[in-house]
Amino acid sequence: MANDSGCFRSSSYAVQDGLISEETKLRNDLAHIFSGTRHTGDDTMTLKDINEWSELNIVSAAVIICMVQGLQLPSTALDHAVKVITSAHTAATLDDLRRVDAQTRAGPPLLDNPLFYQLVMAAALKNNNRPLFRAMMSASTTFPSPPPGHQLLFSPERHPRLPLSAGQQATFGGKSSYGHAALRGQPDNGCDLWADMIEAGWALPRAYMQIWAATSSVPSAGLRLLNLLVSRGVVLDDATLYFAQMYGTPEVFSRLLDTKPLPSDPPARQSLLHLAAHHGDVDGVRELETLFAHGISAADVNWRPGPEVPVSMPRGREDKVPYRTALHTAAERGHAGVVEWLIKHGAEATYDYHHQEPLDLARAEGHENVVAVFGRYPECTAIKPWFWKSWF
Repeated sequence: MANDSGCFRSSSYAVQDGLISEETKLRNDLAHIFSGTRHTGDDTMTLKDINEWSELNIVSAAVIICMVQGLQLPSTALDHAVKVITSAHTAATLDDLRRVDAQTRAGPPLLDNPLFYQLVMAAALKNNNRPLFRAMMSASTTFPSPPPGHQLLFSPERHPRLPLSAGQQATFGGKSSYGHAALRGQPDNGCDLWADMIEAGWALPRAYMQIWAATSSVPSAGLRLLNLLVSRGVVLDDATLYFAQMYGTPEVFSRLLDTKPLPSDPPARQSLLHLAAHHGDVDGVRELETLFAHGISAADVNWRPGPEVPVSMPRGREDKVPYRTALHTAAERGHAGVVEWLIKHGAEATYDYHHQEPLDLARAEGHENVVAVFGRYPECTAIKPWFWKSWF
């Protein structure tokens, strides 16, 4: 049993802390299949461990699959394996990679082994060499079947009680979004890649992938993955609407509203309106127009829970400050265009729980542009308390 400082987890922490290089970590991992190295817990690992390791470090996950499947390669080939794997970071074509594999080593090419081939695919994916990854996926048909563990590697299972978005938020192309952790820091979250993998049988259509599609910065890729998931039986969740509205594109948000009904729960519909009111005069008005085109109405805009209607589970700040409408939100944030749009579409000014009307909030925040809008619509300043109809 080797010292645990070189185990999968310890090596990962050491890289994060700047104590070892990525290449040293790779060598520590590969020692499990080239030197038969074992650490505490290695012998009890199964393919189920891939569910965790896939998003911790997809290359380590691919090595664990090799280890669990009993792959043992000559220790003399370790340096050559490191060269092949690191070449996958930049190799322009699969032929280029095969030429590297054919150099400086006797014996059969490492890429002829499907488990090692899958490991190199994981390295290409992690290092944003998408052309090579796609080429390797297409050429993998030369094997009798994809290697064991491929679907867990590229589409890990999640506990059904976990939120769809659990642990997946990252930055892609400078934009906060959701996707597989292997792509963190890459230009986008790779929805087109996962659509390719699902169609080729390398990944399974998982429910959590709808959040990836909803938050993609590339509308065509997000729509493609979303449509594919729906065609494969994935049931869209209400939460996906909110993620599309917060992080996604107008195209995907509109497509989601075309695909599934709006939530019937009034507070849930209010949340969509409040998000639109938060998003400013350009994005906010566009979102409001989309929501109204799909069934939101003035009744939803003006809905407030009366004394006889319990407030549902908190969905955000607006549920903690009850009885506020989207008009309150837009006025407080200074979004004059949203305020005017809401008034023109039936929004009524009301008092909130703190006896503040939208105009009061605009004045308190110094939003003179919003105050001017209310000046053009005096009917929105002659209001009654929210409890008027309930008590009188």
